[in-house]
Amino acid sequence: MPKGTEDRVDHASQMIEAALARGMPLERLYVDTLVFPISVDNQFVMQCLDAFRQLRARYGRGIHLTGGFSNVSFGMPCRRLINEVFLNLAVEAGADSAIMDPVTTNLNKVFLADRQTPSYQLAEQMLLGHDAGCVEYPQAYREGELEAA
Repeated sequence: MPKGTEDRVDHASQMIEAALARGMPLERLYVDTLVFPISVDNQFVMQCLDAFRQLRARYGRGIHLTGGFSNVSFGMPCRRLINEVFLNLAVEAGADSAIMDPVTTNLNKVFLADRQTPSYQLAEQMLLGHDAGCVEYPQAYREGELEAA
């Protein structure tokens, strides 16, 4: 398992280079940078997003960057909110696909979400590592301050 951004990029690059060496076209490759739960370590999300950015810069628009996006919210309340905020952050970082539930996720709603709402801001701050120990987000949940995305 990767220990940080560099491990993620190195492991992915080794797989990509091996596939390219065997004649697989870049456009047919889908690379999962491994999405880990924010509740375990508040740096996991930034490592994943940075890996998306670095792989996109290294391999261009041809490669597909993906991951099990709902993993990010495991063990947290209001998982849909966290997943939808993460989806926006991941796309901005270079992801162009996701392993996610297409039935419960309305992409139009996600991409047009009001990013200034307190709920969105709390989830985003947590995902970006500004809520050390993921304390403020669950506290807001316990106090009834979180609304659905």
